[in-house]
Amino acid sequence: MIRISLFLLVFLIGHFSFGQGVGINSDASEPDPSAILDAKSTTQGVLFPRMTNEQRDQISNPAEGLMIFNTQTGRINYFHSDLWHEVFGSIIPNQNCQWSQDFTGLSSLPVGWTTSPSQWTVYSSNDAGGISPELRFYYSGSVVQLFWVRTEMIDMSSCSNLELSFRHYVRHYQNSFNLRVQTSTNGSTWINRATQTVTDDISATTWTVDLSAVDGQSFYLRFVYDGNEFDIFGWYIDDIIISGN
Repeated sequence: MIRISLFLLVFLIGHFSFGQGVGINSDASEPDPSAILDAKSTTQGVLFPRMTNEQRDQISNPAEGLMIFNTQTGRINYFHSDLWHEVFGSIIPNQNCQWSQDFTGLSSLPVGWTTSPSQWTVYSSNDAGGISPELRFYYSGSVVQLFWVRTEMIDMSSCSNLELSFRHYVRHYQNSFNLRVQTSTNGSTWINRATQTVTDDISATTWTVDLSAVDGQSFYLRFVYDGNEFDIFGWYIDDIIISGN
């Protein structure tokens, strides 16, 4: 139940009775004539309703311009032209064409994921720039090979213009090595979709990869460390999203 003090109720009624906007302040100043609501403070902010993607998408018939704070992305979302947008201008993809993994609540790899060898784990850190926990590759010796972790099968059979994005951070130790993003439709034949050759630390950033080559298909996604494991302190990954339309 929403509780409104008698003083505030009288204040609001008084303003509306003159067809003016509402001013919320401590100096009794009038609201700007162009604003229906004018809040003024040097010590407090405004809180939008806070909710997850799922809760936002359950809003029935959202009004044009409706705004919420997305607790999963840490960004304000607004509704425009039948789609939810982020305030930075990105269209939030159709949820039927989005797959994501942020490892929330996990202490081991997600169900259906596999790794070889076992240097890939879910670790309680947030070095990639997301929220703990996150995926981590960590050295345990000096073996030279492909160290990979693979997702479950991802169904994008009705989607096009696919794009992958994920946060990552690399703690380099010595020499150079390659980081790869691969896909496979059968789990045995892997195709490189992006490669970075690393010779120094990579600060927390977002890596975006074009996956349009697998539009309309179901496929596995694989992250690969290619090199001597002794040359890296760690590769940290979080907030993995595949989206399309």
